[in-house]
Amino acid sequence: MRCLNSFRTGIEVSIKKTSKKDSIVLARMLRNTPVDELPLVRMPAMGEKINRSIYSSHEASVASVLEKSNRLQDYGCPEPDSNMT
Repeated sequence: MRCLNSFRTGIEVSIKKTSKKDSIVLARMLRNTPVDELPLVRMPAMGEKINRSIYSSHEASVASVLEKSNRLQDYGCPEPDSNMT
């Protein structure tokens, strides 16, 4: 499987993000570039995807707990015990 590297296409550096503009850039690149010369990008394995998902969920949970704790402190509630978080 071949995947385009967005760094080589210039999509990530565009100021205005639109699906239409990005798709035109990709279509022109595919039309003008031989298949053998397209840049390759490593696709993450399923285990890596799962680990990323777990990490993202953990980060979101930590941020949520911190937000709730800060909100409670704004209302004058004492800080929760550190062993509870």
